[in-house]
Amino acid sequence: MSSSHTTENDEHQSGPASSTEGNDLDMSSESPEISTSIEPKYCLVMGRQYQIGDKLPHDTGNCLECICGMGAKVTCSPHQCSPAGDEINDYRMPGPRQPVPEMF
Repeated sequence: MSSSHTTENDEHQSGPASSTEGNDLDMSSESPEISTSIEPKYCLVMGRQYQIGDKLPHDTGNCLECICGMGAKVTCSPHQCSPAGDEINDYRMPGPRQPVPEMF
């Protein structure tokens, strides 16, 4: 009887292993079809669609350049820009400006 138990155990061990291998093969054969068929064709940014390769408008500032890239991923890179004007370096409080007294 002990030999019959050994045979049953061997059958049970080999049975699930072979069915598990079959499932792995089925899963891997489906994965490439899913990943290639769902390739995004545009970027969706703040409710607007941009085609792959399009540059996004400078709403985020003129010192960044953002592009809709492959896989519908937006990439932004720093872009050299000049200050908008003197007010960028003006640290005075807002409101009417008082004339600066001449001390010299």
